[in-house]
Amino acid sequence: MKEEDTARDAAWRNAALWTLKTVLAEAMKLLHPYMPFISEEIYCTLMPEEDTVMTTAWPKYREDWHFEKEESLLESFKELVRGIRNIRTEMNVPAKTRTDLFIVGKDKEEAEAFRTILFSLGNAGRMLFSKHIEVLDGTEAPFEDAVSVVLSRGTAYIPLSEMVDREKEIARLTEESKKMDKEIARASGMLSNPNFVGKAPAAKVEEEKAKLAKYQAMKEELIAQLSRYQKD
Repeated sequence: MKEEDTARDAAWRNAALWTLKTVLAEAMKLLHPYMPFISEEIYCTLMPEEDTVMTTAWPKYREDWHFEKEESLLESFKELVRGIRNIRTEMNVPAKTRTDLFIVGKDKEEAEAFRTILFSLGNAGRMLFSKHIEVLDGTEAPFEDAVSVVLSRGTAYIPLSEMVDREKEIARLTEESKKMDKEIARASGMLSNPNFVGKAPAAKVEEEKAKLAKYQAMKEELIAQLSRYQKD
């Protein structure tokens, strides 16, 4: 490791420790009126030079502790993680499956922002379940045959071939679609039967209507997913 890298890492560690200690200590001051004993114990352990949390200054807002740019970058990272996790869940991707990830910024400035996010948070690859992450600027063409996650600063792409076995997923979705067809037919048959509608309790009729609406919505989603996999 280069000497400048070692110095940088040491500075980052010290900054992280100072931030954690300061935030926790200030939080204990705020918590003390509600949980006096535990907050006193934690604060005095963190700050052994202080006799008690009760005589320390109450936390005040500091403009120099308002890091607007960094806050925005962190929100973008959270948005990225949330979007990728959601799409993986929707597509039933096993938790251990690692994929490539390509992020296209709206322009070069936004692409650089993503580079900053991923560089600053060294564990980003593991959190995103990705084996390779590449950031491109807005001049790059969108990927074909990829799942996209639309973000406020750009778009993330995951190659579809790495997410799932296409043929197995088509077979699974087709089977699920057939099950939905049966449920829709059953609920529709009951609701079109005058004897059921006229004699069954109103709550039961409404329950079947709700089931039918749910099954129809699920069917539409299955059709949309099948269409995604069956594209040439």
